[in-house]
Amino acid sequence: MRIHTRLAPGDFAKKSCLFVSGAEACENAVKVARAYTKRAGVIAFTSAYHGRTMATMAMNGKVAPYRAGMGLMTNGGTNRDLDDDDDDDDDIHN
Repeated sequence: MRIHTRLAPGDFAKKSCLFVSGAEACENAVKVARAYTKRAGVIAFTSAYHGRTMATMAMNGKVAPYRAGMGLMTNGGTNRDLDDDDDDDDDIHN
């Protein structure tokens, strides 16, 4: 058993994975969430930075300097303000 799995809290079976970068971790978190929920939508906060791969740039809240001039981004996500209490969540339940 890997030490980082053994050190994780909780008395239940665990799986863990190490990644080289934060962008790689974000992309894999999206894959796991999509597989588990069977939904394509992802919510990312407008003030957040997720990385510089194409998938994580699509989740970045800031267009400049990260997404400017990069063309089409991957689909299936929306950006929200952290303090957004808008109850209209139709765009994220697909």
